[in-house]
Amino acid sequence: MPETLSNTQTQQLTTSENGRNVRPILVANSSFFVESSGANSFGQTLVQKFGPISDTQFRTTSKITFSGSKKVFAICQGQVFIVPQEGNSTKVNLILRPYKQPIPELSIKYFIYRGLNKSDFFDDTPEGIIVTGNETTGTDFIKHVWSEFNKFYVNENSTEDPPTFLASMIGYSDGISQLDTDLIDSYFYAPAVIDETTEEELNAFEFPLVPKGMFLGNALSEVGLDILLNKGDYYIENDPNPFQLNLAFARAADFTLDTSIGDTDYKKKLIKESCIQFMDPAAFYGLHCNGNGKLAVTNADATIELTTKDTIYTHLQNFETKNSLYLYIQSSRQRSYNFYGNYVYDNTNPNNLKIGSSDTNLIETIFGTLGWPLYIVNNQEDTFVQLITDNHLGAGLYVKLGAIASEHEQNFVREGNLLKTPSVDESNPIDTKFSKSIRIKSEMIATNAISQPIQLIYEGVELRVTESLPPPDPGQPIVEPQQFVLKDIDDVFGLLNAKPFLRPKGNVIELPSVLEHELQLINFANTQRGNDIGVVKTKRIADAIAINDTENVKRITYETLLFNIKNTNSTYAKSNSSSIDKSAAGTHSFSQSQNNFYQPAEPYYFKTKIFTDNGKTITGLQLLTVDNSLATKKIIGLTNDENQQLLNLIITNNINNCKIFFKELSDVFSVSFEGINYNVSVLGIIGEGIDGELKLFFLENSLKIYTLDSFLFASKNYSKLTPKLFLKKEQLDFSVPLLDIDIN
Repeated sequence: MPETLSNTQTQQLTTSENGRNVRPILVANSSFFVESSGANSFGQTLVQKFGPISDTQFRTTSKITFSGSKKVFAICQGQVFIVPQEGNSTKVNLILRPYKQPIPELSIKYFIYRGLNKSDFFDDTPEGIIVTGNETTGTDFIKHVWSEFNKFYVNENSTEDPPTFLASMIGYSDGISQLDTDLIDSYFYAPAVIDETTEEELNAFEFPLVPKGMFLGNALSEVGLDILLNKGDYYIENDPNPFQLNLAFARAADFTLDTSIGDTDYKKKLIKESCIQFMDPAAFYGLHCNGNGKLAVTNADATIELTTKDTIYTHLQNFETKNSLYLYIQSSRQRSYNFYGNYVYDNTNPNNLKIGSSDTNLIETIFGTLGWPLYIVNNQEDTFVQLITDNHLGAGLYVKLGAIASEHEQNFVREGNLLKTPSVDESNPIDTKFSKSIRIKSEMIATNAISQPIQLIYEGVELRVTESLPPPDPGQPIVEPQQFVLKDIDDVFGLLNAKPFLRPKGNVIELPSVLEHELQLINFANTQRGNDIGVVKTKRIADAIAINDTENVKRITYETLLFNIKNTNSTYAKSNSSSIDKSAAGTHSFSQSQNNFYQPAEPYYFKTKIFTDNGKTITGLQLLTVDNSLATKKIIGLTNDENQQLLNLIITNNINNCKIFFKELSDVFSVSFEGINYNVSVLGIIGEGIDGELKLFFLENSLKIYTLDSFLFASKNYSKLTPKLFLKKEQLDFSVPLLDIDIN
């Protein structure tokens, strides 16, 4: 059994031990959300704890109780949005959107504090609801916003008295003008709008930006906290999931996911998937207990920074879940393990997990707790798991969160570390339907495990899908639909019907990008004629290319952003580009007089090669790097019209969680007349129907894309719009006109 890793072994990502058993360590830095003196400073009952209540209900709010009043603090630097609490006119809830993530490797969307005293923030007056206090009285938050308010109006026009500081100026509403159905994100990205009739500025507010540890307000007797993970800054129109991150959710005194609001089995299933968006505060703070975390704790106006696991754990021990470990397994198409029913032992045995505290006491069971896709382990130092697999060569696992102590390669588990070798001795068979044991080690205080999340990304069983065909015309023979095995790339490119929250400003053409924060496993070819395994995010970028003074063609580019990769040991520095992508959603402006089209960020650049395919001239595109290393990125390029054709498939067939599917026309590359190697695929859309079953659709007129390198895929009309490149990086040859362009 491998030796347990020490902190000194895990301080940095290296290639020692040939890249084996080395992992990056989390570095958490935040503030405790209430004043705390450690033991007995607050309490929690079983009905107030985070987690599943029954097979239909899951409590997302962790609520704590205490005597008298307690101060509440900003967990991290972030923007503050205050909303009224439903059913209690004396309370407000506070949404903290991180500006600087407290744990860089863990993207948190919101911290939602439930139950702060409204009087610490606002006063009801005949003029309306106003911000209480002033620059010298009130909480630190109130002093801060008053200081900013006064600075603005003194600088704006010092000869006039500033206006009344209305609560609406920092986004607070009495609950009438802001609807329960409004999505929370729509306010963080909402621009000010001018009413053309009154010429007044609507939505004219600015959410305050506060530092980590700021005293926000007080809570009397109790306060709740929800922690939501970030899936991305976008929304899906007509999303079938009944649970939405809207103001009704934000205003609740505490919140419970309830499958009874789903009117179909599929919708109930989607509600259960939503529990994965939430994290127990005890587990969040437990991530600080690894010898590298920092937790600022305030009591009696004195703040101390804790760094050792025993001192940090002292402030967690009153949570009922202080010793709970939360195992989540993401699998096919970014859904939970066995969402599609393909991870079962066999037709008569629904079990899909072996789990235990050692490799010799594994219990065969069904993944999940009370029917929710989250397996809760209580107070266990070692957690061993074995997962269902069909032993296909592409099977792989990545440990996103958790200290893995079994054999791995920089948190990746594959090949001999994951799959069992079938027995050649019939009298001593080996059960290859379960993987080898994966050992996750918990941080401990004496004999007590410290609460933490364990997140695995696992692709262990190939998923098959059958093409959906329309019924044949009368008198015509029935066409047998094709069945396909999903490739790793068929799991990656979604975001087709994602709508950005970022809105255009002014009259210029602003083209948005959308970023998906959930990770996905993918393989990249290496120089050893094998594959390196990586985890990526996905981004969709809109651009436009001016054809002449009045016409332009809009395009859509999808690209992966590398989060982590296991490179081939012997060629770590040369076989692949090792840069980790850093990117965010946003917009960029387009001008008809100056092209501002998509180009990949360094170290990548495009190179064009002209060839013919069945008599058609194709501008092929290659993805190259400035250091001549192999790419660790996948890109798809389409014109906006082509992208819309795929989007129409989604709308027409009413499918959800959609991805681009690649139907390769040949298993091998073709060679053009010019000697160029290329391959052709037809694009389709795969998604979940209203019954939750996977559906695959293709366009009536096939949409073909070409690749020269299996990294960059582009349609004929997309690539012909790319200006001719020479040398390297971003040098463009504008002296060469664009090729003939069919803009119809």
